[in-house]
Amino acid sequence: MPRLFFGVEVADGARQRLAELCRDLRTLGVRAGNWSPPALYHVTSLFLGQLDEAVLPELEAIGQAAASHVAPWTITLNGAGTFLQKRILWAGVREDAGLAGLEALHRALRAQVAPRPWARLEERPYRAHLTLARQLDADTWTALEPRARALAERVTAGLAWPVEAFCLFESVRAGGRLTYPVRMRFPLCGR
Repeated sequence: MPRLFFGVEVADGARQRLAELCRDLRTLGVRAGNWSPPALYHVTSLFLGQLDEAVLPELEAIGQAAASHVAPWTITLNGAGTFLQKRILWAGVREDAGLAGLEALHRALRAQVAPRPWARLEERPYRAHLTLARQLDADTWTALEPRARALAERVTAGLAWPVEAFCLFESVRAGGRLTYPVRMRFPLCGR
């Protein structure tokens, strides 16, 4: 059964800058067990989990319905932070129309998915972010946090890209490597 999620792709220029940020954070001394490769950068809109292939037609209809209710927007990143309990380092999304677009997409998808008998949605509130690393060494982050945050703010200042579509991704491990191939793409056509 495929492990699926809806999300937003990251523009190539932003991927490059974020990869540079991760390299600079490692040079600074921030340690993590698993730095995300740039090819995996994305912003999750709604995590679905493992689902039977038979629900793919439903997911296509859900994606199309959500896309019809959400207009294109621009994401602008804003520094970095952590979910220390989960040991995750992330790049944040500026609180502006881009965040409002991500939240609107999340609500539209959730409203379509929630009534389905196969839905197993997370109960925690949606927090738009882009995961940079997992298994974060909390001690190195805490010791370097002021400098690390300042570095992240400099690198992400003005880092933005237009969002004109979102995707249904699959999480696949092949040959020991994680990939997120796009199963479906949904152009945003709301007003």
